[in-house]
Amino acid sequence: MNQAPSLMLAIRGLDRQFQREVQSTLRAKGFDDCKKNYGFVMHYMHIHQGQDVYQRDLEKHFHMNRSSITTIVQGMEKEGLITRTAVASDARLKRIVLTKKGQKFNQDIADTISALDKQLSGVLDSEEKEQFLAFCSKISRKLDSYESKEDRLC
Repeated sequence: MNQAPSLMLAIRGLDRQFQREVQSTLRAKGFDDCKKNYGFVMHYMHIHQGQDVYQRDLEKHFHMNRSSITTIVQGMEKEGLITRTAVASDARLKRIVLTKKGQKFNQDIADTISALDKQLSGVLDSEEKEQFLAFCSKISRKLDSYESKEDRLC
């Protein structure tokens, strides 16, 4: 019984290959134990530099529960990528700040992703790249609509 290729598996496979390549490059630069989720958080922290960032901001932005973000933040703190400092107005709140090591890690991630993106861009001509990005956008919009829970498949 031949089944049609799965779009989800194809996307997942590409993501895994991309993540492996990024992780391999980062390991070569001395970031051995960094988790892939760290990169997403680091990028968020970089974009919001100069603004106060708290754990609840990460929970909301990444649509993740508190315990998952706590695990990521604690790991990043243990690795020396961030610090958490108490806020004078509310001791329960901890501001999350990139350390120098975190800033270097973020730059290395950005450089690695940029280089890989340039290599991959050479595989597609401009029309194919435009179509691919349009397809990705279309799929993303559909997945975003599931957040309303009315359109869920199951």
